[in-house]
Amino acid sequence: LIALPAVSGARHEPQAANTTNSANTIRLSYQNTDGWRSSRTKRKALGQQFQGLQSTTSSGGYDIAAYAEVHCNGKDDVNKYANDINPAGRSYFTWWLAVCVGPALDDVPVQAYTYGGGRVIRLDMTLEGKPRSYLFVYAPCERADRPQWFTNFAACMPVSREVIIMGDFNTRMSKLDHQHGRAPNAGHEEWGHIRSTYNTHDVWRRRN
Repeated sequence: LIALPAVSGARHEPQAANTTNSANTIRLSYQNTDGWRSSRTKRKALGQQFQGLQSTTSSGGYDIAAYAEVHCNGKDDVNKYANDINPAGRSYFTWWLAVCVGPALDDVPVQAYTYGGGRVIRLDMTLEGKPRSYLFVYAPCERADRPQWFTNFAACMPVSREVIIMGDFNTRMSKLDHQHGRAPNAGHEEWGHIRSTYNTHDVWRRRN
């Protein structure tokens, strides 16, 4: 794991740290942005969603949102992305991913890490007195790379913490994962082993 610094939005005003309390419900989002970091129009649209100005949830906006394929290249791109989407909060970036933590969680200390060539961002925090980790994943597209990448995934899994994993895994676990019912592909056995080892519960699969 490699520590990842926060990028503060232009309007961010830190609050006093509080390691035990937070909102009862954390509103989460994950989207694949398809590499459009240079389009301010699209960044602004995501900012409207994230800040609740264009409501996409019943409560409006998100507390933590992750975006894959952001392709931010250097400080200037990172600052544009942070200011357009999450101007009042903290954001974390790799080439592959951006994770925005909104101002509702300003009083919650966050330790951020990246792993797997920037394809995982992990946020560690304490919510209501309980240690919790959020892992946001963008797995390799190339079939030859996925099996070993998933085999190594255990290195970034936390111990003795609540864990929530969201991402684009580029992996079909069953025909349910493809609109035309295609069979499982490379990496499904290795990812299945991780899920079984850590006893994760696939919320989407349970609902579908």
